[in-house]
Amino acid sequence: MHIVLPLFVGSLIYVLWRAPTLRVFRWIQLVGLQHAVFRARALAAPLRPALPGWALFSLPSGLWMYAMVSWFGATWKGASSAWSCLWMLVALVVGVGSELGQLAGVVPGTFDTIDVVFYLLGWSAAFIRVMKRDIWIRHDT
Repeated sequence: MHIVLPLFVGSLIYVLWRAPTLRVFRWIQLVGLQHAVFRARALAAPLRPALPGWALFSLPSGLWMYAMVSWFGATWKGASSAWSCLWMLVALVVGVGSELGQLAGVVPGTFDTIDVVFYLLGWSAAFIRVMKRDIWIRHDT
């Protein structure tokens, strides 16, 4: 739930309301789903004006970060907390680093401070959840 659901919601935002020029739409075409996706986009189009910009453009970044940190937390469950924390820090560096790379012009895309905020929020929420879960696991053993 902490991995698949955020990825699903973030992907849904991209597929339903983001520009069809994004790379994901080439992948959709490669697997032959473009007609179904464009029908879904047409059905979802009336909701687009009600969605704030942060939900369309930054929320998927935060959801991706939450899912990645949750995945690392699940993968390293029971391992030393230092090893688990290292991988969760890797997620933070990749997310925020990609935005800083955009700012420096070495990563394609446009730097956005709100994306950085959502990366930090997604990371923090998942990190706190994983750490609380691990504390309970250690107390039970």
